[in-house]
Amino acid sequence: MVSASANKLSKLKENAGEYACLIMEKLDPEDVGYIELWQLETLLLQRDHYMSYSRPLSTTTSVDWSPNIGTSNANNMVKKASRALKCLVLDNWHRGSIILLWLLSMIGLFTCKFMQYRQMEAFQVMGYCLATAKGAAETLKFNMALILLPVCRNMLTRLRSTRARILIPFDDNINFHKIIAHAIAVGIIFHATDHLACDFPHLVNSSPEKFALVASDFDKLKPSYISLLTGVEGITGISMVILMTIAFILATPHFRRSVHNLPPPLNRLTGFNAFWYSHDHLLAFVYILLLLHGTFLFFVYKWYQKTTWMYISIPLILYIAERTLRTWRSEDYAVKIFKGQIEMHNYLTSVYEEGDARSTLITMLQALNHAKHGVDILSGTRVRTHFARPKWTEVFKRIALKHPYSTVDMVDDTAMEPTSISSIGRSTLGFATDCASEFGDLSPDRTRVGEQTKTFPE
Repeated sequence: MVSASANKLSKLKENAGEYACLIMEKLDPEDVGYIELWQLETLLLQRDHYMSYSRPLSTTTSVDWSPNIGTSNANNMVKKASRALKCLVLDNWHRGSIILLWLLSMIGLFTCKFMQYRQMEAFQVMGYCLATAKGAAETLKFNMALILLPVCRNMLTRLRSTRARILIPFDDNINFHKIIAHAIAVGIIFHATDHLACDFPHLVNSSPEKFALVASDFDKLKPSYISLLTGVEGITGISMVILMTIAFILATPHFRRSVHNLPPPLNRLTGFNAFWYSHDHLLAFVYILLLLHGTFLFFVYKWYQKTTWMYISIPLILYIAERTLRTWRSEDYAVKIFKGQIEMHNYLTSVYEEGDARSTLITMLQALNHAKHGVDILSGTRVRTHFARPKWTEVFKRIALKHPYSTVDMVDDTAMEPTSISSIGRSTLGFATDCASEFGDLSPDRTRVGEQTKTFPE
């Protein structure tokens, strides 16, 4: 954590427990509970063996670390599994606790509403179908309110700077948003199926004696199946299902990323724009219909028993304020981009250079994580992140030693004309020429470093 703080790498500080577990897994295979200083020193020295600029990424999982670092060879699968489980818990306890709290909330809401309707006279007419539909509806109201919070970006940005970040993984907001969406889909299936296929038929086909228990809710007239569907409750419910189905389908990865190449004009139904506008416009109508659907209810008479508006009012106000703030900021000033250039490299210049005591531990963790998972702890990709600016002398030296009796070409992609070499290309060529004699002294095989200029047709 000290090393991560010195380099201002907050992500590493959050996962300090996981990386400490990774070190202990390497140095303490027998699960003694402690490591000695000489073991850590040996591990730090061996990082240079792995951290080679020219090392193929395909060999990241087969790095030969010294077998004498640990106290003994770990062959106990049970201990390995326990350590893996411990690392999994340390890395995901924030997410797990939030998901558990969310699941318990839904179970509690479903159970309370289920037991409430089980005590009503309507239960004798429609049975468990009614209680199940109302329990699912309660979880739907809760999730329709909760799903708005993870997409309030400005609010989450402020909360990230508070102590709440210790308990709540704000960076997983989109993943939680998707999980809630799946729960809403499941709730819709239970709620709609119970109404359409179970309690509505029970009500329509009920005997006069049973219908008398709920006759006051229908003006003493037994409704038909069609009248139940064409009432305010039926129309708003069916409309919500249709709109949400469209929005959910367009939000799937296949449609959002235009995986399917549909012919015109159907191709307008795929892509990010279709996803965005369906989420932005269709779901606005869904919340209006939800308020209406929750107001015109059977078997509920008092205003405080119609709880839909209580669930969604505050999250809806927060989301409207969020969208208003975004719109106001976008119109505050105009930005015109005349020329854009993308620079991509794997050098983190804000971190102390490699070899500095303040970044040595992070470099070692890079090596361990690469060796085990083939992923860089900083970038999250297979490409290794280097600290500070590249030391080209060291880069070319390692390339020469790694590839003896070879010609290493450097391709300059910046040259746009066949007859000219860009300024960057000339400087690189001059540097390579200067280093040729050094490579000759370092490597008897006289590895030659040259340059190629890549041309592009106009």
